[in-house]
Amino acid sequence: MKQVIFLGVLAAWVLFGSAASFGGEIIGQLSDLVQPEVEAFVDITSAWVEKDGSSLTFVLELRGNVPDPADFTEPDTGMTYIWLVDADNNPNTGQSWVGNDFNVRVVVSNNPNWAGGFVDVVGAMGGGGSGTVQVADNLVKITIEKSQIGSPDYFSWRSDAAYWVNGPTQSYNGVTPESGFAQLLAYGVLYDLNQQQFYAEPNFIAYQCAEENPEEFYEIMHQTNFNSSGTDPIFLSLDQKYPEQFSCQVLAQAAGAAGIRQVRNTARFDVEWPDSPVFGISKVSSFYSFVFTLYGPEGSGPIPPETFRMKFSHDYSVFGSDLEGQARGWSMAQFLIVQMDPLEQKGVWVLQAEGCNNTYFSKNEEIVDLADLPNGALEYGVPYGANMLLINEAQAPVPTNYAEAIADSTTMVSIEVAPLPGDTDGDGDVDLADVARLAEHWLMSR
Repeated sequence: MKQVIFLGVLAAWVLFGSAASFGGEIIGQLSDLVQPEVEAFVDITSAWVEKDGSSLTFVLELRGNVPDPADFTEPDTGMTYIWLVDADNNPNTGQSWVGNDFNVRVVVSNNPNWAGGFVDVVGAMGGGGSGTVQVADNLVKITIEKSQIGSPDYFSWRSDAAYWVNGPTQSYNGVTPESGFAQLLAYGVLYDLNQQQFYAEPNFIAYQCAEENPEEFYEIMHQTNFNSSGTDPIFLSLDQKYPEQFSCQVLAQAAGAAGIRQVRNTARFDVEWPDSPVFGISKVSSFYSFVFTLYGPEGSGPIPPETFRMKFSHDYSVFGSDLEGQARGWSMAQFLIVQMDPLEQKGVWVLQAEGCNNTYFSKNEEIVDLADLPNGALEYGVPYGANMLLINEAQAPVPTNYAEAIADSTTMVSIEVAPLPGDTDGDGDVDLADVARLAEHWLMSR
């Protein structure tokens, strides 16, 4: 058989070639049990992913050779070979129970309108398009750019294959029970999305002094709420006016949001010329925790310096003003890393801001080398728990006839891999593609 590679969106059929490899580095693979009752050309024995620069080649190895579609006598006959890609590594998103965000698909058919290589977007991530297909003996390959599956640092996938005639399926492998895992970067951070917690709790309370005796007071406003979830981000908001028919005496608001490596709070408490003095507080706490591990070519042991960086930020606006000079807006952000087994605190960071009879807004940020922590460097392959806590308070702590207080802030955490020297194409390693790019730049600068 002659070797033919078909390209992109112009391809309408699959042609056959030799079993020569595209020559990429294998970055992930899986195997599947033999099923004698299934047609050999759709019975998957193994699947893997190769990386070559920014290109990815998805490969299926079958128990038998793929038939030439020209040999089928029935019209609209062919085979579908598919890789179900979970690019955001979240089983709760995407198309189905496998959490696939993209379907990388090869169709071999005697109908030229159906045949080709495709990347179907079935989740919320950007990507898609077509690919370069090669079918040779019992191997099916499709090469795409990593941007077509959202340019993930790593992803998991499962595979399937089916043989169909005039539409109905005649034989199929079934989705592989095993999931493959592919790492696109030499160094990276793996997040365990089965171990995360979102929590938000807004509340407020206000008291008004008795007109006949300022030493006595009674409650005029009080609300509290909370929500905790191990799967979904949370947003909770409370607000109330007193009296309800007026908008300018007492106003309390508290809103909290917990998302993926980000929490945000807003607390507000205003008093404007009530019948008698008022004091109170709006407060909101938001919390997010997750589990992560680090990987690299060294495999195990302490991570090297200047490779993994943790960035912790606290973006805030706090304000307080009242007749007594006591009203305040306050915000505190905390980030904690612990080793889970055995339990050991690895580091804690706290950022806070207060505005009392003044306004402060800024963004505090800390960048920490995770190889330089108080209790020693983090290690490859060890699960670590990370906890984010954000607390905001807007308070008029003493009875007053006029007060404004607000605390609005956002905290974000990211764990990043420092750019590798010489990695000119940003694919996480230094290879011949980087050397070629450097040579090209050198020649163009001459």
